[in-house]
Amino acid sequence: MLKSLINKIEELYVFNISQFFWHIFVALAAIGIVGGVLLVFWGIIPAFKSSVTKEEYPPMVTVTADELKAAFAPAKRTEREAQWQVPTQQAVAPPVSAEASPEEIAYRASLDEMQRLIPPAKYSWGAEGFYEYPYGYQYPQYARWVQRSPAVLDRLESAFSQAGITTFSEKKQLLDTHIVVVRQFKEEARLPVWKALITWNGRSLSQAISNAKLLGTFVPKFSADRSEYVTKLATFGDKNPNDGYALVEYIGKVIEKFPQEKRNDALAALINAYHRYFNNRVREQIEITDSFFPMLTSFSNDQAVKALQTYYQLASEKNYERSQTIAAIEARYRAELMRAQAEYEAARAKKASWRLNGLYGIVGGIVVVATIALVLVLLSIQRYVRQINERLNTTASATVNQ
Repeated sequence: MLKSLINKIEELYVFNISQFFWHIFVALAAIGIVGGVLLVFWGIIPAFKSSVTKEEYPPMVTVTADELKAAFAPAKRTEREAQWQVPTQQAVAPPVSAEASPEEIAYRASLDEMQRLIPPAKYSWGAEGFYEYPYGYQYPQYARWVQRSPAVLDRLESAFSQAGITTFSEKKQLLDTHIVVVRQFKEEARLPVWKALITWNGRSLSQAISNAKLLGTFVPKFSADRSEYVTKLATFGDKNPNDGYALVEYIGKVIEKFPQEKRNDALAALINAYHRYFNNRVREQIEITDSFFPMLTSFSNDQAVKALQTYYQLASEKNYERSQTIAAIEARYRAELMRAQAEYEAARAKKASWRLNGLYGIVGGIVVVATIALVLVLLSIQRYVRQINERLNTTASATVNQ
């Protein structure tokens, strides 16, 4: 039955169709293969992302020295709030175990150096907090410890984890950077400085080291006796991960323009102005501050900080529309970046589709050519076998007749 069906297909369709038809069919399949190859190559070429250019900011509206003097008022004296110490718990670095690796031993040696600079017996490394008496002081047995701040070593380990620091060699590298900064201060100021360095840690080892080195550059510009300015800078940098480093770096460059006795006040004015007028716009604050310094010599040392504060207020009022324009420019720039990214992703998806279609074309063309060739070969074999049988039968008949 199958043999009869094959013979019928062969006689009615295959060999009754001209060879030119099969050539055309194979040629079309070959064109499909070539087209598929071209699509694959085109899909392999990376998609291009269109560039986005930010618009120029409008010029700043300047504040003249006369305007500043007219609006200037003497600074009011502010009283420093009293500071009080809460009870602390003592904590020291644990001893080195006998199975410690050379890297751990080296790290412990750096910890020992820090303990020499900041003796735990004199300056508490422990957690800070206070005892709470829920039933009154007459029942001390029910007192409980309320922790306000963890121990220094716990904070240090937390900083290591935040920065992704896992090896003892990396820990030693950061701790040695802290030691270089801490060593510049007098002994009584070192522990707050170290806590400030731990506070502004960063998200990587390199960032943490850069932050610590930047804070260290402020020591000759301020004082080695006090630590408040380091704490203030570190706190600001930690709470402002986007603009913190840029503004702290800028403050380090310009703080010496103020007299030594007014630098703490100037530091506070620069940081407060960021929060009040320039939140997330540190570039604008730097531009406005730079325009103030040429007129700083018009004021006495006692008036310098107040003049800066007044200048910020006037400049902010006069540049309100400019700030709105800058905000609009930034919004358009971010929108263009998002549009360019979306177009890029769409182009990448289209390239992937072309690659897939090209592979389909290549595979389909090869399958068609292979199928036609296989069918023709099989049918040719069938035809030759039939011809051989016919000849054998003819020969056998002739022999019998003889």
